[in-house]
This record gives sequence, structure tokens and C-alpha cells, in this order.
Amino acid sequence: MVNPKNKKRLFGLPRLRMGGKRSGRQANLAKTVRQRELGRVRGRFSFFRSQLLYQVYQVVPPRYRWLLPMLRDFVPGMAEDEAKTVEGAIAADDLDVIPAITDDFLLPALAPGTELLGQRGRYRIEALISIRGRGRVYRGRQVGNEQLVSVREYLLPRQQFTPSEIRLRQNSFRDRGGIALADGRPERFRLMQPEDAIPDQKEPRCYLIDTEEIDLLPSLRTHLQARSPWSAPQVWRFFNQVLQTLESLHGQKFTVPAGQVRQGIVHGNLSLDSILIDWPEDPAFAGDPQFLVYVTDLLLWEGLFDPPGQEPARPTVADDLAAVGRLGYRLLIGEPDDAVVGDPLKPEDWPAVQPELKQYAFRLLGLRTPFPSAAAARQAIPADWQLLATVRQETTADEAEATARRRWWRWLLALLLLGLLGGVLGWWLTRRQLAIASSETPQLCCFDSASGVPRGEFTYASDRSGLGDYVFRQKNLVFPDVTVEAAIETTYPEVALTYSPLLTDEAAIAAVINEEADFALSSVFGESEGALRPIPPELRASPVAHDAIAVYVAFSYEQRAQGLPHALNGRLTFEQLRQLYTGQITNWRQLGGPDLPVQLYVPSEPDMVAIFEDRVLQDPLAIAAFRQLVELQTAQSPPITTTDEPPLTPVRVLRTFDSLRAVIQDFEESAIGSIGFGPLSQVFGQCSVYPLALKADTGQFVQAIVRTEGGAAIDPTIDLCQDKGSYQRHDRVIVTGQYPLAYPFEVIYPYDNSRAPMGRKVVEMLQATDSQRQLERAGLVPIELEGD
Repeated sequence: MVNPKNKKRLFGLPRLRMGGKRSGRQANLAKTVRQRELGRVRGRFSFFRSQLLYQVYQVVPPRYRWLLPMLRDFVPGMAEDEAKTVEGAIAADDLDVIPAITDDFLLPALAPGTELLGQRGRYRIEALISIRGRGRVYRGRQVGNEQLVSVREYLLPRQQFTPSEIRLRQNSFRDRGGIALADGRPERFRLMQPEDAIPDQKEPRCYLIDTEEIDLLPSLRTHLQARSPWSAPQVWRFFNQVLQTLESLHGQKFTVPAGQVRQGIVHGNLSLDSILIDWPEDPAFAGDPQFLVYVTDLLLWEGLFDPPGQEPARPTVADDLAAVGRLGYRLLIGEPDDAVVGDPLKPEDWPAVQPELKQYAFRLLGLRTPFPSAAAARQAIPADWQLLATVRQETTADEAEATARRRWWRWLLALLLLGLLGGVLGWWLTRRQLAIASSETPQLCCFDSASGVPRGEFTYASDRSGLGDYVFRQKNLVFPDVTVEAAIETTYPEVALTYSPLLTDEAAIAAVINEEADFALSSVFGESEGALRPIPPELRASPVAHDAIAVYVAFSYEQRAQGLPHALNGRLTFEQLRQLYTGQITNWRQLGGPDLPVQLYVPSEPDMVAIFEDRVLQDPLAIAAFRQLVELQTAQSPPITTTDEPPLTPVRVLRTFDSLRAVIQDFEESAIGSIGFGPLSQVFGQCSVYPLALKADTGQFVQAIVRTEGGAAIDPTIDLCQDKGSYQRHDRVIVTGQYPLAYPFEVIYPYDNSRAPMGRKVVEMLQATDSQRQLERAGLVPIELEGD
């Protein structure tokens, strides 16, 4: 029992009288402390009770274990007696002031009333709530509707970061601060998905805004500072919830604020600080806390605030699972201090715990046969873990809400809807048959065989420098002596096409949605597996060809022994490309090549740059560094230097055909080792450059060009000019996506059947057998290969 006279010593809260009534904030703090201490007592009692019941479970025959939940009725009510004593010891009247929140950050905290302007609104700071990880968490309001928000602050102190590093990381934060499901669904999977990312324009700070208030919850570290070690059943519950979140995070497609789509994201930063917990203080749950855990602070944006010079982390799914295992160990020992914990990789450092739980955690940590995925790990959780806990079946927030809706009125609603079922079913079947007819039209033999082509004037849109512009507007490329646009108008005289050249693929897609264009051409957006970004739900897309990005260097057969293809063995990794295109490598000798300065060429086609950034650079810091190189230099300007930074790598932005000529000139006339990238359809057959084999971060080297006889990948010993008939494109690795920079070329059109189906008809024309042959002669890869 607690002696009320010792309460100040027990809880470390000095009694300071300030006079007058306490503020609402002080009252809330008093309530929080009281609930925390009550939870500590109840949690300690729950732990001992669960251990006792587990020992009983081990000796009871399986056929009688269904009686175990009844034992909770015979456990003495010791927890409530002790809880009442503690509650009296920390009565709210003894808390008159709020303990100050202090930190050792190099920048002061934001003052109440400070306003932040974001892309989705203006936000006002109310109070500093907590310190978490490398930053602070504030409570705030959205100005206008007064909605409660949490504000997560990140710092880039000038004592640690140069002005250029601060600007670089703030720009990256704006592009990568937050994620959302690519298909627009609102599900969150207990994963904090910020609503707004704000780089401070005046100070070296960044802010994440969350309207769900998840950030206001305590972290696991804070939770462990106030509670006893967790019981094994509670850790099972924790594993189940976190793995469910990771299963969604690893397996879903997400978009970041810059518009890029990522197929699965590794968290990379799981810790006691990045897991938040909602632990109920209701006495009804004293021995059975129906807690929920929330995952936040992804490395995707947290890594932007790593100290300069620190090697960027590239975590894997296995790293996330191992982090979950380490967290389970910390919960079992109940230790929030990183400096005093044992090593979870040493079995002897584990506490006495269920053998099943320990072996499961060892698999998460990789000490036993590791799980291949979060989904597999979650499926391996024993089905009877909830029986061991003698707790109710867990339901997530979404499941609980669904259960609440199961009421008798659903039957009444079903009866009312039954009368409409016949008509709705008939309408649906009719529409479905029309949809099937339009989407499964068999491939035509010929370009001029399309039926049902609408009459009238139609507009199509494309990135004015992209592949769509090149394919549709280049004479004598696909069809002899005419453009694709002219071929359509000549073959179908009732059709008149108008071209709308736009700055980006995004603008072309928007034109179709806004009915400013009837269809669009894109190598960035699409529905195919290799498309960089998905199309909006109101649109459809169909591929008409494939292409790929080739990375090339100068090739001279006479000087091949001194050339880059020979020195590089004809290949580069994505990691080496990242180093080159972010300015980390400025001379080829750094890669074991000749003593030649690096000259970078970047295509002026935005679609090629977007694919290169997403597939090769990937990391937000790398993308920002690449963009900085491009923005700060032009074809005429010399390398930029400062007193404290090395010269930036020279960069030239040119059309692909111009870059091809410049690369060989640099090598032969100026002894410069130039490198560029562009569409393979324009690079293939240009014997003055050598397309390199590429290796993504996982996998093997893949060459997009192979020898005609035998199908072996080309190497630098080949004479690309004299032996042109001896090599060909490796179409299969492009269509299947084995070549890491392959992409589809698609026609995007409205899904709305009330609009003219001109886009679908263009797809039929270009997917026709003879059109596919013509596209192949133009350097593109057909959608179906011979023999498939």
C-alpha cells in the first residue's frame, strides 16, 4: 500500500502553489499522470496474472483448456485495491503546475500562436506536447475550421548542415514527406499518413501535419517508462498488429507528394520512438488492455535529417521484421533505456517466456529460419495465442466499426433493395457485356480494319518532348513518308486529329480528364505492370509498344582499349549511376577506369528523366542532388565552385540525338568521358555509343542488346559499326521487365462510355498486326513477341 505522505517522492512532482484556479491544460496533465500510475499498477498485476494462467495452461489437458477463461473470476481483486490507494495519493488537487518540457536541440521550440503555411492550409501552434526521436511534437489547429492537428517538427541546425544541404533536404522533404495509397482508398492500416509536408522558408525546419491526431499519442518508449514489462500474450497482440501494418506497407502501391508511385515501402526506422500506442485506461480493461499500436516516422522522410556524411541506409523487408523482433524483446524486459538493455541476438539475454514466443521472435530476428515477408510472419502467429491471454478476440478499429453496424435494420434494408434487384441486375449485365466487348476486342490484322471509328474532330495530348510526340509526329518513322497522325486521317477520312503539345505527362492526363483532349500518349502513366505511375480511376490505358532507357558511353572500336566500355567491362550498377548523377564521382578513375573527367548528359525529354529518377536514383536526397546539378548548370556555363565545396560535375541537357553526337565528340576531341541516357529506340543502331548492361540494386546485370547468333549479351569487343547485322535488341527482357529500365508506351482514354471512343480505336489500329511490325521497325518493341 502507498503511504500518502510519500506521494511526492514516489512520483517526482513538486507541489508548487501558483494561486488561483488551475488551467484546463494543468487539469489534463493531472488526469494523465493519475491514469498513468493507475495503469502501471494494473499492468503489473496483469503481468503476474497472465504468467500464472500460462503455467496452469501448460499442465491442463487440451480438452479442458476451454475452462481457463473462467479462472479470471477467481483471481482476487488486488489490483483495484492498490489502484484506489494510488489514485488517492495523486489526487488532482496536488498538481498545480505542468512540468516543463526541455530538450537539448540547437533550435528553440516554436512559440504558441506561431502559424505555419502549408500546401493544404494554415496551421497554428497551441502547445509543445512531447519530444520524440530527433524532433518535437506540437498540438495545433488548422486556421479556419479549428480542426485539431498534430505538428511534427524536424530540425536542420546550421551548426551541422550547410545552406546548400538545408535547401536540398527541405526540397526533398516537400517531395517525400508523407504517403497515400496510390488507388485513392482512405485505409490507413494503423499507419500514420501525414496530410501536409511543410519546409520552413525562413528557418532550417520542416513540419509534418497529421489531422488524425495519432502523433499526439505516447510512444512505446514513453509507455515503458510508466509501466511494467509486458506479458507474453500482450507481445503476441503487439506482433499481430505491427505485422498487419507492415504487410500493407510492404505490399501496397503508395504515392508520395511528388507524384511518384512506389510498389511497397520498407519502413526502415522501427523503434520504441516510431511506434505509438493507444492504451485504454478504462477500469473495465484493467487486466485485458485492448490497446492499439500505430506505426509512424518512416525512413523515407526521417532519413533526410541524418547528419551529413552518414551513409544512406537501404533497409530491406528482413530489416523491418528484425526490428519487430527487437521491439518484442524490449517489451518483454520492460526497459526503455537503449544504453542498459541486453542483446536480443543472444538467447541467454532473453527473460523466461513462452518457448513458442521466443522461437517466433528468433525467426523475426533471423536467428532461426527467417520469414520471407510480413504476411508470412503474421500467418505464423499461433492460432491459440488469444486463449493463452484469456482475452477477448482482438478486433481492429475497422472491424469493431463493422460489428457495430450489424443491426436488425440491415435486414429491413435488404428487403427494400430486393425489389430493385431484378432491374439493377439486368442493367449491370448489359453494361458488363458492352464493357467486355470493348475491352476484349481481338487483335486486328491491319491498321485499316478498325470498325466503329467515330466521325469528327478529336484532340490528343502528349508531353511535347516525350515518346508520344516522337512516335506520332515524326515522319517516315512508323509509316512511310507520313506521321502516325496523318496515316490515321488518310485511312479514316471522317477523322480529323488535332495535337495538343503539353509540358508534362501529368498535364496530358489532366487534359483527358477535363475533356480538353480525347486521348493521351504516355510512357509514364499506364495500367501495365511496368508503368511508372497509375492512371486515375476515371481513365483506362492500353499499351501499344514497349521501350527502355539505354545508358551509354562513347564507343570507338579503334580506341577500344582506352575507352570506357572496355574499362567498365561494358556495365554499370544502379549504385554507380547514382554516384555519377549526384556528383559524387567526377573522374572515371574513381570507378577503376581511365583518368578522364566525367561529363553528364541528361535528355530534355521529361518522361525519360522521371523514369530515371524513380528507378535509378530512388532516394529523395539523390533525386534532389541530381536536380540541383541540372538546375545550376547549363550547356554554356562552366562548373560552379565555391570556397568550401568541390566543383560540381558538368551537366548538359540536350535532345537524345544531340547527346549521341556530343558524347563521341567529347571523347575523341577533348579526352572527356561522357555518359548519357535516353530511349533505346533512338540509341539502338547508333554505333558511336555503347549501351551498357545494367544491374539494379537486386538481381543481375542485364544487357538490352544481344548477338544475333546464340543470343549472348554483347561485350566491348564487338564492332558496333562494322558488325551491325550481328546484334539485335533483346526484346524479351524489355517486355517482361527483366531489363530494369524498361517501360510501356500507352494510349490513355476516358472510361466514360458517353464520350467518343477515339482513344480505344487508336489502340485497335496500333495493336493491329501490321502496325506492330511498323512500330518494331521504328525501334520500339511490340506488345506481343513471336512464339508467345
